[in-house]
Parts: sequence; structure tokens; C-alpha cells
Amino acid sequence: MKKCILLFLINSAVHSNLFAQQTRFAVHVSNPLSWGLKAGVKIEICYKKSALLLTGVQYFNNLFNQAGPQGGLEWRTYTKPAAQQESKYFYYVKAIYGLAEPTRPSGSLFIYSDGSPGFKYSGLGIGLGKKFFWGRFFLDSSAGLQYTYVDVKQSSGFFLFGQGGIIDLRLHGGIEF
Repeated sequence: MKKCILLFLINSAVHSNLFAQQTRFAVHVSNPLSWGLKAGVKIEICYKKSALLLTGVQYFNNLFNQAGPQGGLEWRTYTKPAAQQESKYFYYVKAIYGLAEPTRPSGSLFIYSDGSPGFKYSGLGIGLGKKFFWGRFFLDSSAGLQYTYVDVKQSSGFFLFGQGGIIDLRLHGGIEF
């Protein structure tokens, strides 16, 4: 698996002409409908047909998540060069690392309430997506699979709906410069 990911990154870098004149930047903001669960931002450095994204997400305490930060790197390869601004498909590979903070027992149904200790987790993901443009603004949607390693046993909610979700569905809005 590691060899496949490394070959994918090398192949994407060679075919995308990383240092082309069409370097652009974009800022993504997480879907406002999910702000009860998390809030996040991505900084995208767009090359000719590739992009490197730096991600930062803050999760909030709720039924499936423990509060805590998550950071990551994502590499995308687009099917069209950056200058073509209508819509474009992409595929991605990502790596994440996060910290879930300890929680205190609570009587609320909507607060993660089992008094769990904090823990660290890391993961890898792969998927497909599409980016729709309206001038400088865009809507970015993607779907993929993610594997998350956790050193402390977690409930199935963490792997189904929380930070360690196996199915990786995302919707972001943003602006490209």
C-alpha cells in the first residue's frame, strides 16, 4: 500500500509539471451544515494539474466525536489544467493526524459523555471529487475511503461518523486567487 501511494505521488508530480507558471492559491472553508460537528479550513497550492492542500479541522464534543484538532496533507491531481475554470474532476491521496481531548462525563444526550481519556490517531485516505467554479468562487465535493489507526479502543461511532470515518464525504466552499 505504501509503495502504491508513493508511486502515485511521484507519477502525479512528474506529469503535472510542478513548477509551471500557473501556480495559484485557494482557501477552502468546511460546509456550514457541519459546523455543529466540526469547523475547518484548507489552504490549496494549485499547480498546473496538481495541488497540495494543508488542512486544519477542529472537532467539537458531540455524540460521535471528541473535541480536538486534526491536521493533514492532501495531494490532488486534476483532469484539467488550473486555467480552465468551469468544473474539473480530481482524485486525491491524504494523510491525517489528530488529537482527541479527554472528556468529562455529562448528562446531555448531545455531548460525548463517557469520560474517555484523550488519544492520538492517524490515517490515510484516497478518493475522487469534483470542483465547480463560479468566477473565483468554487464548491468542492469529494468521496473516498479512509483508514484510521487509533492506539486506544474506540466505539463504532468514531469509525462510522466521527474523525476516523471509513467513508470520507466532504463538501467545501472557497475562493481561488
